[in-house]
Amino acid sequence: MDGKQIFNRQKAMLNLIDGLYMEAVVLCDEARSYFDSAAAANDQRGTEGTDRAAFSHAALVAVTRLNQSIAELLNLRMAMERPAAVTPRDMGREQEPSPALPPLPVRAALIVEASLDVHARTRRLTAEMADDDDTGFRVAEPLAPPSFTA
Repeated sequence: MDGKQIFNRQKAMLNLIDGLYMEAVVLCDEARSYFDSAAAANDQRGTEGTDRAAFSHAALVAVTRLNQSIAELLNLRMAMERPAAVTPRDMGREQEPSPALPPLPVRAALIVEASLDVHARTRRLTAEMADDDDTGFRVAEPLAPPSFTA
């Protein structure tokens, strides 16, 4: 690739990172708002204690997953701007919802599913950038996988 093609590819990657970052931030804000809101309390009214605990667990995992994605996207952005200063990390294994959880309310399930999607796309972007010689950096050793899933 010549210099102009490399520049255009890097610009496209920055736009992709920025778009995914904005999506993750908005979704994280929506998740926090929903899980902290009266709507979530109404969805959980009259449910068993274990179901409420599972709901709280799913909320924590979804927001944590989104925060991890946001941090990785910020890291990728910085690595694109200053390749020598930052080494992006492998985001670990792909996360899947735990099949043992009781059914979640529809909105909660949609938020959890969307958080999985953002996390998976961030992982793919990190992996693609690691394989691309034009980005100027290499991915460091994997982060320890989270000990929870939802």
